[in-house]
Amino acid sequence: MFIKKITLFGILVVGVFSSFPSHANTNIIPYLLDGSLVIYHPSITEATATWSALLKKMNGIEYENILAQVQFKIRDKMSVNVLNPFEAESIGIDASKPVAYVHLRPKVGYAVFTIKNKALVQNTLDRLETPIPYRIEGDFIIFSSSLEVLEYTEFKGLAYTEEFQKITDMIKFDWSKNLLWMDSSYFQDKQIADDTTFTIPQGDRIAGIFEVKDNQLVIDMYTLYDDPQINKQLKNSRKVAPVQKLTLLDYGFGTPAIVGQMYVNVESFLQMISAIDSSDYLDVERLEKDMVSLGINMKTQFYPYLKGRLSYSLREYNPEKNTINVLASIEMSNKVKVVNNLKEIVRESVEKGMKIEYRDYFTQQFYGWVLGDVTLWIGTVEDHLIVATDEATLFQLIQNIYNAKDGFLRKLPPSFSRLINNGVVGGQFYLQNPSFIQNIKLLDNFFPFSFWVSVKSVAWDFYLIDKGNYVGRRDIVNIEFVK
Repeated sequence: MFIKKITLFGILVVGVFSSFPSHANTNIIPYLLDGSLVIYHPSITEATATWSALLKKMNGIEYENILAQVQFKIRDKMSVNVLNPFEAESIGIDASKPVAYVHLRPKVGYAVFTIKNKALVQNTLDRLETPIPYRIEGDFIIFSSSLEVLEYTEFKGLAYTEEFQKITDMIKFDWSKNLLWMDSSYFQDKQIADDTTFTIPQGDRIAGIFEVKDNQLVIDMYTLYDDPQINKQLKNSRKVAPVQKLTLLDYGFGTPAIVGQMYVNVESFLQMISAIDSSDYLDVERLEKDMVSLGINMKTQFYPYLKGRLSYSLREYNPEKNTINVLASIEMSNKVKVVNNLKEIVRESVEKGMKIEYRDYFTQQFYGWVLGDVTLWIGTVEDHLIVATDEATLFQLIQNIYNAKDGFLRKLPPSFSRLINNGVVGGQFYLQNPSFIQNIKLLDNFFPFSFWVSVKSVAWDFYLIDKGNYVGRRDIVNIEFVK
């Protein structure tokens, strides 16, 4: 359990539409209601290409069978597969124009397609042996099994809400792009259906533009938090010290499976995560409590004396042997206080009968808490607090620091250097060994094993943005697939 928590901790520490592009058909806007989930594509052709590519990556060799089943179900109801551009055109639907799905609440939703030939569409649908509920509004046809939707008349689009305008302004959305919109009620409904424990605070909104192109999935999303406590911690997370000169990334060596860094107020950022994850599904609070059980109170003995950037790397995780190789460093604002607290923690741990090991590296004292198959090493180097679970990796890092040996920073995506040099408040996560992440069972809840097999690398950058009276988080994810 302790190994799982360190792993998750490492991964965590992983406007107004004044004008629209002339090539985008924006007449659909009023018919996209403020649902808990909205998926929009500028055309059926784009929708088919995007989701077929994702389906193939997520399901591997089963892709064709699953796609065939989906197509069969649609044809069985409508006589044609309306999501196939050629078949959609054959019944009078315009495959080159927008299409969207809106989920309002459990069992209530609808799909909107653009009409090319109204008479042909009506003639085709009205001749079906089993009628499909639909409604025509101007140049659009709405399909829904809910009478409430089919009889609704006061359409006022999602695009005109204040939240939508704020969020889509941050991600530079226009109607020629794919859009995914969600609010917390969708996750809460899904939680009830799936009996999961992960919770999303009421009122949160998130929107993202996404594209599958050249063996890459790129997602640019922004989250607007409604809860005052989360907003407070988000603002506090931006209160960081000036950027320091030294980071673990400058002296890290080899090719770790995961590399990351954060330039945030660590205590506030973790409190924000805890406020979002009230059920502690991600074990952030439990990890802190487990540290307290070791005699280490992060909130009183370390957080107040830390500043700047937290850097980390994960090299290996073996669930069968219950071992993990994690390395992390963060600059201290008061080294004397941290060293004294560390010595006091060691003294109390020894008095409690805990097994503590000692190492001197270049006159620097490191202490190791023996936790079953893992020893947790903690010490200080060059005004940085260092934490490691592998002694050999720790020693090599310290040796590189004192020898001023270049690390692997130059081998990472350019955004890593930009974050270091520009002092942007946020963080990064870079996965370059997908086989590592396949061992983390929690992630099966998000994507199947076959998806991770097809992944070559994942680069995830996030930025904490304060726009006056509201604060949000922008995430840019780039997943590269194996060709």
